[in-house]
Amino acid sequence: MNGINILVDTNVYINLLEKRGTVPTFIQSKIIHYSFITSMELLGKFGMTASEKQIYALILEPCVEIGFNDFIKNEVIILKQKYKGLKLPDAIIAATAIFMNLPLYTFDTDFEKINELDMVIMYV
Repeated sequence: MNGINILVDTNVYINLLEKRGTVPTFIQSKIIHYSFITSMELLGKFGMTASEKQIYALILEPCVEIGFNDFIKNEVIILKQKYKGLKLPDAIIAATAIFMNLPLYTFDTDFEKINELDMVIMYV
């Protein structure tokens, strides 16, 4: 690894498993962080098979999970008040990237409206 730290959105892991976009290239060259909400979104999917759960757990294992804290909570509140229609999981992920001062890698263009966020929009 080259020591470059990034935070990844939930959809990056989904795309990795579906082998879409350029995810494998960037995963190999960065230190990956993710929000606790990402593990909840991935592992809490209704109807997930034991095999799928094991695959997601293996993908998350070498990455660094960032837990919830007061800074993230307060930033989520600010973001939700400032950006109409921002979904709670997206606000948590954005607040986590802001808290960690890391660029957010995502396929979701909805994050573009968040001015406080340093991000990289990935394309399929």
